[in-house]
Amino acid sequence: SISYMKEDNEGNMWYVAKNRAGVFRLQEDYTYQHVTTPFLLLSGRFIHGFESFYPYAADRMIIGTEDGFAHYSSRPVSRGYGELSVYITLAEALHQDSVFYYGSPFPAKEMTKGYKFNHRNNLIRFTFASPVYDSPGTTEYSFILDGYDNEWSPWSKTYYKEYSNLPDDRFTFLVKARNQLGIESLPDSLVFSIDHPWYKTPLAYLGYLVAGLCIAFLLVKFIRWRIEVSSRRERLNNQRIYQAKEQDYKRQALEAEKEIIRIRNEKLQAEMILRDKELANQAMNLVRKNEFLNELKEEMNRLRQSCSDDGIGRKVLEIITRINREVDSNKQREIFESAFDEVHEDFLGRLKARYPNLTPAELRLCAFLKMNIPTKEIAPLLNISVRGVEICRYRVRKKMGISREINLTTLLLGV
Repeated sequence: SISYMKEDNEGNMWYVAKNRAGVFRLQEDYTYQHVTTPFLLLSGRFIHGFESFYPYAADRMIIGTEDGFAHYSSRPVSRGYGELSVYITLAEALHQDSVFYYGSPFPAKEMTKGYKFNHRNNLIRFTFASPVYDSPGTTEYSFILDGYDNEWSPWSKTYYKEYSNLPDDRFTFLVKARNQLGIESLPDSLVFSIDHPWYKTPLAYLGYLVAGLCIAFLLVKFIRWRIEVSSRRERLNNQRIYQAKEQDYKRQALEAEKEIIRIRNEKLQAEMILRDKELANQAMNLVRKNEFLNELKEEMNRLRQSCSDDGIGRKVLEIITRINREVDSNKQREIFESAFDEVHEDFLGRLKARYPNLTPAELRLCAFLKMNIPTKEIAPLLNISVRGVEICRYRVRKKMGISREINLTTLLLGV
């Protein structure tokens, strides 16, 4: 609501509404222009019911406020408002509990170089102000830390700013002010830098380089060692494979040799069996021949006794004599015995080594028994009686130390 209104001599309408002043200025076309911006500095400074506007001259107005008078003119404003400025008045390194900048309207030479601070736990505070004396509470500030902030901060009446744990870099702090009329000042600035941490110093980079070279060297050695180990393992593996194949070849060769020996032994065994059969047949033939000659001799003896003719008797006697010579002849027996000894040489050797007390005749009896030749047929082969064969068998049993329950032929087959 309007608490005060006044018309001046030029037709302009001055007013106060909600403790804010303004004017409706009359134009040449008899329209009004509403002007409020120049009076923003007076907002809230009127006493309700005691507002006062006094035009003492053309385009000159004295305005009463709670703490005095204000002068207004539509002509260019005074020099003080056109030179709005802002200054950084104090800069503190709170982590070092020190002040490194006290403010100066004329920057010193060292300011262009900036200030340096330790990277660890850094905490920087900037205090700034604008020398506005007619309305200091309405000044607003905006700031930016170049190299850290992305944009200017919103306008506010805060007159300080703190930054903590800044990264290592070079920074420029800038601040500007704005008065109630919206006039902005030129920014003030302060340059400073945060030192690199120890792990970003040239010495650290040199250490990184040395460490990298050492790691590369160790890596190369490790790779070479791995290659050497792999090659050695491959050689050992190939050697094991070669040895396994060699052992397999030797085993196959040994098996082949054993098979050859087995086949050879089977062949020798078969030959032995064949020769045993031949020898047995030869022995049987010899026995049958002697039996036949003995029977023939007995027939001739009966013929000689029954014959009365002396000539025929003499002739029969000659035949009997020849038969006796043939029966007693050792030539055929010697051939048989030579073949028998050749066939049973190994058997006779083993038997003699085990029982050295056996005589040659007893050894030959054992061989005949091994050939499963009956006792009756062994007698003529040994040129002894059947009773003599039995006696010889008894002596063999006694020398071998075997009881009557053990079969002698079965024992000889296992020798």
